[in-house]
Amino acid sequence: MNKLNLLAVAAGSMLLAQQSFSSELNFYGGLDVGMSTSDYIDDQLGDIAKEIERELNDPDVSFVGKADTSDTAFRLFGGIQLDENWGVQLSYANFGKYTAKFEGYHQGNFVDNESFSFKTHGFYIDGVYTHALQNQKTKLFGELGVGSTELKAEGESDSGFTVHIGAGVRYEVNNNIDLEAGIHRYFVKAEDIYGKEKLGEAQIGFYSIGINYSF
Repeated sequence: MNKLNLLAVAAGSMLLAQQSFSSELNFYGGLDVGMSTSDYIDDQLGDIAKEIERELNDPDVSFVGKADTSDTAFRLFGGIQLDENWGVQLSYANFGKYTAKFEGYHQGNFVDNESFSFKTHGFYIDGVYTHALQNQKTKLFGELGVGSTELKAEGESDSGFTVHIGAGVRYEVNNNIDLEAGIHRYFVKAEDIYGKEKLGEAQIGFYSIGINYSF
């Protein structure tokens, strides 16, 4: 075989390999909407209220901490499906606005209250595993990754390292569109945000439905 034939074979092999690799890669993007929750903040406010009472040391004065820690949330995501099962995904999640309030009482009578609100959002990168069930149209998926969650309150902001875990189910409508439902948990380490120093002491839940479009 002469050099010209060898070059032709090599070029053809490279082209076939490139086409095969490109055909395996599947780019996708989507939107999830739903509800976010952070019930642990209620317990934190209760502890703060008790600490204020101890500092005042007045048996006639009491404080109650209350929180509205659920809101509408959404997530934008996009990624690459590397093969039938594995993919890599980037996402932005906005968890909405939470409100905290302290009520002050004197001898059991309401005196005044002070409230503040804060917004939470973040960016994340995940590894995604997808498993198709027997009918091939229904798929289970799991997500595991890391990112950064930011909280903005009263003109100040801070962010904390976050571990994200998610799981759900998708249904294939056609070759391009999947509908999905998922449950996600974000474990945040952010001392200045939530008064918590250890990863996982501050958590955000996200319950969602959405659409996934494959290009």
